[in-house]
Formats: sequence, C-alpha cells, structure tokens
Amino acid sequence: MTIFSIAIIFSLFLPSVCFAFKPVARWDVVPYQRIKYGSSMKIGVIAFSKPGINRVVITPSGQGYSGGAKTVTAMTLNDRTGVYEYWTTLSAGEFTGNGAITVSAVVYDNDNNSRSLSLSLIVEGASAYSPKVAWVDATRGNDSTGTVGNQSAPYRTIGAAVAAAQTANGGSSNGNIIYLQEGTYSVSGVSANTSSEWLTITKSATADRSKVIINTGQLRTGYLKYDSVTLQSRGSGLWVATEASTRLWTNNCRKIGSGRWVSGSNPVSYSDFDNHYSTNTFTYNVDYAYNRMALVRGAEIVSIGNDAFENTPFIVNTTLTDSSNGPTTWHNDAFQIHTTGTPPPDNRIVYNYKATDLGYEGFFMRSDAGQATDNAFVNVLVEMREPPDESEQGVVFSPLMMNQGTWDHLIIWNCTFTLGTSSLNATHTNSSIVGNVFWQFLHEGTAVGDPNPAHSEPGNTNGNEYLYNHYMYVYGQGSFCTGYEGYPSNWPCPQWYAKRPDSHPTGSATIGGGVIDLKDPSLASFGAPVANSVLIDRIPFVKVPADLYGNPRIGKSDIGAIEASFSESPPDAISVPADFQLK
Repeated sequence: MTIFSIAIIFSLFLPSVCFAFKPVARWDVVPYQRIKYGSSMKIGVIAFSKPGINRVVITPSGQGYSGGAKTVTAMTLNDRTGVYEYWTTLSAGEFTGNGAITVSAVVYDNDNNSRSLSLSLIVEGASAYSPKVAWVDATRGNDSTGTVGNQSAPYRTIGAAVAAAQTANGGSSNGNIIYLQEGTYSVSGVSANTSSEWLTITKSATADRSKVIINTGQLRTGYLKYDSVTLQSRGSGLWVATEASTRLWTNNCRKIGSGRWVSGSNPVSYSDFDNHYSTNTFTYNVDYAYNRMALVRGAEIVSIGNDAFENTPFIVNTTLTDSSNGPTTWHNDAFQIHTTGTPPPDNRIVYNYKATDLGYEGFFMRSDAGQATDNAFVNVLVEMREPPDESEQGVVFSPLMMNQGTWDHLIIWNCTFTLGTSSLNATHTNSSIVGNVFWQFLHEGTAVGDPNPAHSEPGNTNGNEYLYNHYMYVYGQGSFCTGYEGYPSNWPCPQWYAKRPDSHPTGSATIGGGVIDLKDPSLASFGAPVANSVLIDRIPFVKVPADLYGNPRIGKSDIGAIEASFSESPPDAISVPADFQLK
C-alpha cells in the first residue's frame, strides 16, 4: 500500500482565543465486532483539528494483551474501510484470552489539545470460536425438520431458525448467524437474547441480495446486524427495523422505500444517536434516509423527498443524488443539524460526501440549545439543481446555511458549494475555513460592500482563519451573475452581503466564475477544476491527504473537494448497484 504523508501546517496567522478546544475525532469502526482466531482487523480513527493532528495513540486492553500502545502520526488509506484515516492493525495473536476487549485512542493535535475515545470489540486470542448457524428457505424449508448447522435442512421462517440457534448456543444469540435463501420474509414476533455482540441475519452465499427481502415485522433484540439483504417498506410507518433492536447495524443492504413523498416510507426508523450503524448500504425512494446515526460509511442514497441526514454525527464516503420535496412542504436537506430538543452539535464529522441534484437546500446547520463545539466538514461537494424546480414548495436555494447559535472550532476544509448562496451568519470562534469553493458567501454582520467581515480579518480576535478560499461572485467585485435562473428577477446577483472573507495578511482569496466543471454530475470531472483553473495547486500545503474520490494530495492541493485530473470516467462510488431491482 502506498503511504502518503500529510504536511502538517500550523495556524501561523491567527492565535486561538483563550479557551481550549478538542480535536474532532471518532472511531471509524462499528463496535462489538469479533477478531477471529488467527486473523486481524485494521482499526482507524478519523480526526481533524485547526492546528493539525500530531498523533493518535491506540491502546488495547483485556484478554492478556501486553503489546503496548500503537502510535499513528499520519492519515493513510485503510483498505478495510476505503478511508484515509489514522489506523493500525490489531491481531488476535496479540491476546492470550477469548472475550471482550476495550481499545482506547487518545488524539493529540499540534497544540496538545486532546480527545479520548473508546471502542468495544471481541477477540479470539486463545482459541477459535464457532458460531451457531442456521439456514432459512421460504420455499422448501421446514420448521419441524430444520437443523442447526445443516444447510441441507433449512428452516422455513426466521423465527424458528433464530430460536433453534439460540437454544443450541445455551440460550444466547451472541455471534449467531442466520443465512437466508432467496425469498420474502417476516420477522414479526421474533425476539432473541443478545449482549454486546451481534446476531447476524444475512443472505446465503449463492443468493442475490435483491431477492432476499424482509418486509414485515421487527426483530426484537439488543444487537442486530442485517447483512446483504433487502429491507423493504410496504407503506407509511410499516418499518422492518426500529428501536425494537437496541442496537442496529445494516451492512451491504438495500433499503427500498414505499415512496419518497410518503411520510414514514423508509423501512428503517431509528432515532438514537449512539446505537445505529450503517456501512455500504443503498437507499432508494424514501422520505428520510438517515436519522441520528452513530456512523454512516459508504452510503449511496438515490431519490429522496426529505432530509438525507438529520442530526447524524458521523458520515464518511457517502453519495446522494436527486433530492426533491415535490408536492410536499418538507424542508429537505442533504445534511441537517437542528438542535431544538437535542444537545448542541459536538464532535461531528462529515468527510467525503458528494450530494448532487438537490432542489431545496444542501447543509442546514443551527445550534439553538447552546454552543456547538468541535465540528468538521471535509471534502464535501454540494450541487444545487439549477434552476430550482418551481413545483417545489418554499424553495430555499442554498448549498450551505448556518444562521443560528454560536460555534467554536468549526472546520470546513476542501469543500465545494456550487450554485446558490452559502451563509455563515452564526457567531464562530477558533474556526478554520480553508481551501473551499463558494458560489456566493453571505455574511450580514458587516455593511453592504465591505468584503471582509470583522471575524475573518487578519489578526481577528475570534481566532478564526479563512485561507485560500475561492468566491465565484462577490458583491461589488468582479463580474455579475444576472443570468442565473435560481433567483427572482428583482434580486441582485451577487447578493448585497456576498463577501470574500480572508485572514491572510497579504491576501489568499480569489474571485471569479468558470473555475470548476459543472457539466455532468455523473462524471468524476464534475466539481473538479477546469484546465488552467486558478484553483489548481493554490494551497501551498496539504491539510487533507486525499480528495473526495481518494486521489492523493501531495505537496500542494487544489481548492475544493476534488483535485484536477481531467478524467471523464464515472467514479465507482456513485454507481447504482448492479443487482438493484425495485420490488
């Protein structure tokens, strides 16, 4: 594996204000997984901080571990997750016992601010563990003759298979696996005993996941993993996974809704911040895609009617295309933080997120309940539909809106917000806004025509840095965008409060349109700098080691989410799964 180092750049121009912040950091690992005997797992932390990350110290404990701490000093590609992160390898052979372990990580930035994280896993250090397994076949299975561990003697229902495997495992479903042949299944009335380990419901090795469908009922247990199956809604509120499972993990699944303008059309309804995980899952034709998830990695979201993410603190390597509220009055956003009745946003990460063909709003962020702290948005591309769909209700055409509350240690690095107006009117301190493309950047805190708000001027007392950003349109400077169809004819374009904040003592911002490719969102070149663009190699350092598609940044980096490559090949990350079939 090629290793790419990060050039750690200190905040040379602006000191932090007196109170300390913490690095923004999270484990990029679904907990309660098992490291099999003789095997290993690459575990990683994603972390950002205004002064840069110095090191991540990872220390396992339990089950006879004596290997000491593992120190990681650079973000490199973890091929298990497909993410550039601070990772290390944890082997079962480093332990002498079987059972639960705790892995701690302490993240230090270059100002010695730190954040501590904890991860629970299971290891087979002494001997191999064989889970209890059972097969289910909706066509030829028999609940009377089904046999645990015998693929040739499948059960007919999931409930019978779960109960039999649990009995064979001494009354526990910890680690048990239920394999489904192609068919349509119900989990109504099914329950299982689990504690700190997943019960897995998955397709058989030869089955097509689009033909393994669960569309009725809700399995009740503490730890439930759906793997490589289709979860399908039959109508409003007819969910197949909810808080009936205290913790839920969907991996490599298809979530098929019953209509994007139908309330409650997602087959999964979950609202607990800490207990719902999703990896490599495809979501189609739903209202809300994800709500209050602990971790979403590798999600593909297509054709939704409401928010793609609401109050979800950790999003990685994700794509969204086609968001429209249609005949509804829904406030559909690609990402929403709304803190009415919830804690202020703290330690949230959105990293490598491409959201295109949006008809209402991109990022909508507010903190009504108190100060938001330590939040990072990195390698984000937001494309508003142009012009807005006039059939949509109450269109707010904004790729980024942050208008309420106070924010400390807000990071926005290498993002591209195209078409519409980005607005950061909320008060912020100790923040780092570096290397971004803004179509328009609004701030109403200064007079019309003043291009640089006080909070972003060189030497500002808020401790904020605005460096190497590009503003396509600034009021009173450069060209006008009067032909833009997204605004009423009586609105000026640029708007009165379109600014170009810049904290560099000699100036680092640039202005002007025509700098990025906006032709075809399905191509990898979309959102990348065009040939000879002023964005290319503009940042004399690298804060983020790779771009939205994983292309490495070395030495210098381009402004925006995507490095210039001039490739027309569609990125694999946004392809619709080959087995996708709407049932």
